[in-house]
This record gives sequence, C-alpha cells and structure tokens, in this order.
Amino acid sequence: MKKYLIITLAVLFAVNAQTFLFAKESSKKEASDIAFGQFLNESKLNAKNFKNLLSDTSFISLEKLLLSPTQRAYNDLTETLPQTNKAQVFKENIDKVNKKAAADASYGQALPDAYYKIYLNIVANPSTSPDFNLTKPELTKVIETYEDKILNLLRETYAFKIEKNANPKLTLFQFLNKIVRDNIKLLSQYYKANPGIALYTVNDEKPTPVNIKAHKAWQSAALHQEMLIKLAALRVIESNLKYSKAGFSYDLALFDIISISRKDKMETAVSFNGEALMFIFPLDAYKYIPFGTLKLVRRDAKFITALQEIEKKKQNPNYNFATKKDSYIPIRGQDYVPAKPSVYDSPYGLGSVR
Repeated sequence: MKKYLIITLAVLFAVNAQTFLFAKESSKKEASDIAFGQFLNESKLNAKNFKNLLSDTSFISLEKLLLSPTQRAYNDLTETLPQTNKAQVFKENIDKVNKKAAADASYGQALPDAYYKIYLNIVANPSTSPDFNLTKPELTKVIETYEDKILNLLRETYAFKIEKNANPKLTLFQFLNKIVRDNIKLLSQYYKANPGIALYTVNDEKPTPVNIKAHKAWQSAALHQEMLIKLAALRVIESNLKYSKAGFSYDLALFDIISISRKDKMETAVSFNGEALMFIFPLDAYKYIPFGTLKLVRRDAKFITALQEIEKKKQNPNYNFATKKDSYIPIRGQDYVPAKPSVYDSPYGLGSVR
C-alpha cells in the first residue's frame, strides 16, 4: 500500500510540475508578446529607428506580415509597374495574383477591395491607369475580354444551371432580371420598414470631369478616360463574381453591371456587352440604389448596410427589417421551425460557380 501511495504522489508531483512549467513558459510568452506589441506601436511613431534594428529583408517581411489582406493584394497588383509596357506588366501581376488566390481563399476574398482601390485611383486620376498607353483597339479588346469573362461567370452559377435544366428556354437575361427586380423589391421593403433612413435622389450624382493627360493615340480625351474607368470597373465586377462570398457580392455585381452600362441618369433599360444582357428595372430603383453613370455603384455605408440586410432576409424569410430580428412566433405548443431559404438565395447557390 505504501508503495502504491508513493507512486501516486510521484505522478501527481510530475503532472503539477509540468503544468507549472507550461504556465510559466506561457506567461513568459504572453509577456513577450505584449511587450513586442507595445514595441511595434511605439515604433510606428519612429519607423526609421525600428527599421534600423532589422535587416532590409527582415523589415520588408515583417512589414508585409502586418499589412491587411487587401493592402497585400493591392501591392501585389501594382508592384513594379514601369513607365513603359505598364499594361503588360500589370497583366502579369494579375496572373500571379490569380494563382495566389487559387491557393489562399482569404487572399482571394480581398481581391475585390484591392481592385476597387485601384478603380478609385483611376476615377480620381485616369492618367495613372496601367492601361493608359493602350491604343483604342487594344483597350477595346481588353474590355471585351473582361465582359466575356463576366458573362461566363454569370452563366456558370449553380442556380442558373439548375433553373436552366428545369426550363431549357430560360435565358440569362430573364434569370438575372428576376433577381434584380426581387432585390429592388426587398430594398423597397427595407426602406419602408426604416423610415428614418433617407432615400436617394435621382440627381445627386456629380458629373465626372475630364481629368486625363492628352495622348497622341486618342483624339478624344473624354472617351479615353471613360474606357479606362470602365475597364477598372469591370475588373472589380469580375473579381466580385469570382472570389467574394456569393450572395452579397453577387447582388452588388449585378447592380454594378447596370451602373457601368447606364449612359443617362433616368434610364430604366440598359444593355451590357452589346445586347448580350438587357436589364429592365423600375424608376423607383433610384430611390434605393446610388447608381453611377458609366461608373460603379457608390459604396456608401447606407447602401452596403441595405444590401447586407436584404441578404439576411433572403437567408431567413422571417427576418424583420425593422427589429433586425427573426419575427416568427410559434403557435402555442408548436416547436419553432426556422424557415429554410431557397437554394437560389443561398450564398453557396445563386452566386456559386462551383
């Protein structure tokens, strides 16, 4: 009995000692992490001194580590763009980024924001576009390539394939128009349930001034600028359809396609890629969506919140726009059974290309 007692005590001592050592090491690590974090914060105030403590390669590696995924993607896209042959180098950067995105989902989901950042730069100063030196035929060809990519992504969505199998006569135009009208109807319901949120007005968009350097290959600076902005916008749409979470980004991409295709502030029928797609929507849509003219939809906080809200509604038909809660009240004695969203409203249905 004494022998077993001694063995038991020895085991308990060993376990407690190991636990104590682990706790001690964890404490040291935690304290070190806190100290390092404080050091980084202080170093931001004096980055020059911080950089001097590290080798060039170590500082660059640490700097990349601290960047957001969007900033890393943006840097990868715009890395080493020369003054000449810029469009070709940018294309090569895009190919590298796409390969990286295929292996890293979080990096891929950051790409739409990175492309949007590039788009905003080009809207502000079109002369900075990587495609600035392309001739009109060259730029037209690249635009057509991206339009075809977008059409293919729309055709490859899981929901459209399911609907097409059930109804072989269904066209992509008919399918997308129904989605757009349904989204506008939901936006209308959202704003009616939240009367304190101001509606948009048709004429609140500022015209885009011509702000581009003269180019010998272009007779019209305005057309040159318009095409550069359109190409930047198409890259945003394509990346949204290809990399982002399907439900929210899919709806945004459809509104963006309408927005870049509009040539007039009062249009209710716009075509994309010639007449490959035609979107027809009510004039009331302008109350709920900050459309641009030949530009992307404005990403103001009010609109993004509204899109997120209608996505919740599509995922749960019982979702109440006013209370921001599930409004289902079960009958006495009845178990609560949450409503199931349609596969076409699923984030892995409608916008999925898998």
